[in-house]
Amino acid sequence: MNNKFNYSITKELDTAYYHWIIKFIIETIGLIPSYQKHVTEETHFIYGDYNSADNLKAIKIPQNSLDLINEAILYGEANKKTLESFDVITAIGKFLTDAVNENKTDDCYDVHNRLNSLNSYQREIGFQDKPIVNLYMNFIKKIVEETFQFVYTPMFPEGIKSVIILSHDVDDPVKYALLNNYKLFPKNLSLKNSILYHMEAIKKTFERLTKKDENIYWVFEDVMNSESKYGFKSTFFFASRNRFEKHANFKEDVPYDVEQNGFNKIFKKINDNGFEIGMHASYYAKNDKEILREEIEKLERLSNRKLVGNRHHFWQIGSKPEKTLQLHYQNGLMYDSSIAFNDAPGYRRSIALPYLLFDKQLNQTINIMEIPTFMMDSNFMLNPEFGQEKAFDQAKHYIDQFHAIGGVGAIDWHVRTSSTNSSRFRKWGEVYLQILEHLSKQEGIWVTNFETFHRWMIKRNETLYDKT
Repeated sequence: MNNKFNYSITKELDTAYYHWIIKFIIETIGLIPSYQKHVTEETHFIYGDYNSADNLKAIKIPQNSLDLINEAILYGEANKKTLESFDVITAIGKFLTDAVNENKTDDCYDVHNRLNSLNSYQREIGFQDKPIVNLYMNFIKKIVEETFQFVYTPMFPEGIKSVIILSHDVDDPVKYALLNNYKLFPKNLSLKNSILYHMEAIKKTFERLTKKDENIYWVFEDVMNSESKYGFKSTFFFASRNRFEKHANFKEDVPYDVEQNGFNKIFKKINDNGFEIGMHASYYAKNDKEILREEIEKLERLSNRKLVGNRHHFWQIGSKPEKTLQLHYQNGLMYDSSIAFNDAPGYRRSIALPYLLFDKQLNQTINIMEIPTFMMDSNFMLNPEFGQEKAFDQAKHYIDQFHAIGGVGAIDWHVRTSSTNSSRFRKWGEVYLQILEHLSKQEGIWVTNFETFHRWMIKRNETLYDKT
């Protein structure tokens, strides 16, 4: 099969970093990257200044690290000559490594050290709602198709242009979880937190007696039924370390205990019905391999399944995600979906495609598939820029923009907000049901869970390299 794409890089740019970018591009468009130290007539792509290659058919991109945005490409008005003056390689690399935001000051981040979307480079240039890297990739593939004859391995199953992954962070499914595991002398808590713990227990006890809404957030089956109506299967991210345990954040980690009665039954139903259980790593799990290992092993034991991937609670993947993903790899995880904006929908690294991160300090690629999350319930339901009445219209806008470009992106709708059974989150549940209905009517969108998509990508990459 003719699917080997020969590329060459000038000597001064011949680094692992640039190989990472170029290999990502070539594999994503469906070809096998093949490095050539010297340019020949069989070279398809040249990065850097090769004056002697002017007569070759190869696509040539000189290095020019100044520009990150090319409006001709973004608005569909570019041609092959555009690449002679725009360094799309450096641009893609800076988005994927988040170098576009590396000079942001501390006040651009929230108290959890997450970049506020309003202060992001993506917002500054007006492209928060579009994955710029996808647009660049689409353009590159168009030029390659116009210049050469190849046999491509498709990114998705036949007839599919976009993949939307449904997911639910399980943060608070048991409204009175603290009372179900109440201890007069709790371990692992400071004196201050012990006092707060008992005060919260008193408050919860009064609330439980007066409101009688014990199971209002336990809506797993309702969510699965709503999705199964359309043939959809989602991922549920469970935490296995609660906020009263050692190494936990007392204020921010989840209150429930997965060892309590009820979870074993719901784990079985999730497994039996083709949904996925994923790891929802605790607030401090990013800091320590053993903390993460303990959480993974506990959830695997209780859920009776091998965990494939993770999403960090509170998006706490750390300021250096590539370092945290090293811990994932060492603990046997295969995908992550923790790189996202918290305060608004959009593309945190301007991409809606699976990719591997690069550790510049270690000069190596991290072999964990990062799958971007581009919208979350609170992005729409608590957004000060528009009311809840317009939440679905805004969510639809992001979905439609995403599908028009094509790619892979996850939706994160928390479990308790994905059902209309909760009076507090009824409107949130209504919007989620509208999203499901809208997705069901779209042609060319594959709606699935992380595990199924990850399995597809493994098979796809095996197919790609089997064609040599």
